[in-house]
Amino acid sequence: MDLNRFARAGMLALACVATLVCGTAGAQGAYPNRPIRLIVPFSPGGTSDFTARVVAQKVSQTIGQSMVVENKGGAAGTIGADFVAKSAPDGYTIMLTDTTFAIVPGITAKLPYDPLKDFAPLTLGVKVPSLVCVNPGMPVKTLKELLEYARKNPGKVAYGSGGVGTAVHLAGAFLANIGGAEMIHVPYKGAGPAISDVVAGQLQLVIPSMPTVVSFVKSGRLRALAITATKRNEQVPEVPTVAEAGLPNYDATSWFGFSAPAATPRAVVDKLNREMVAALNDKEVRETLVKQGSDVSPMTPEQFSTFIADEMKKWAQVAKESHVTAEIK
Repeated sequence: MDLNRFARAGMLALACVATLVCGTAGAQGAYPNRPIRLIVPFSPGGTSDFTARVVAQKVSQTIGQSMVVENKGGAAGTIGADFVAKSAPDGYTIMLTDTTFAIVPGITAKLPYDPLKDFAPLTLGVKVPSLVCVNPGMPVKTLKELLEYARKNPGKVAYGSGGVGTAVHLAGAFLANIGGAEMIHVPYKGAGPAISDVVAGQLQLVIPSMPTVVSFVKSGRLRALAITATKRNEQVPEVPTVAEAGLPNYDATSWFGFSAPAATPRAVVDKLNREMVAALNDKEVRETLVKQGSDVSPMTPEQFSTFIADEMKKWAQVAKESHVTAEIK
């Protein structure tokens, strides 16, 4: 027996095994190597859900794994946010972060998470203007006429929202306060039912994000009195801005972005940021979002972190001036 030959063969076999093991370990350590959950803290069908699914579909095509959208609605988004805050910081559970996320801390004294310390911002996705909409049967054609009508008929103008503490709620409270008009807030379990009741004439007013109501406006089932952006939108060019309608200090633009749990490794944060920004800048994705009235606005994680902090301060001030407090449950 050639012992040297036998030894050389054994060493070669061991080297092959070592290479295979190392290769497998490397593959297991690569991110991502399994589907990523994208939690939307609201019910299906709204702008948050639409934005999440458009971006997730594109990221799934480029990242090598599925990004699966999962709705966990309730309590003005806090149920879904709390779930993500307490998830493993490994990049496999992330969330759709929106305006309501920045509003809630300013209207309630207790949250099950810290909005600044328990999350790692990834990127802003889109900024979305809202439309001040009334039922066509309302005897008003302009925002000025709406406010005058509300002042002359206290208690007869009610605005709907997707729940206490949501962006649509604060948009209505802000308008009532800055416009010097008394309006009644009617919370629903989602913005969809509120919009439906305005269309049906059961409710007078709603101020939702543009993508959820633009089809109703174009079909004449809702009358848009103003848009909350700083400029008119090409989807509804005839609708004036709130500033043009006489309230230059009113800003209720919604936004939607993405965050991960705090302590998510920086390499993972950077990977998700790159993939999401690339998806947002994709021509087809951008056209889909813009067609719905969204302004695509990707950011670095640091920029988005600063943006969220600034939004929290802004909405806390709005809530204070509009006397909005709530127990989120």
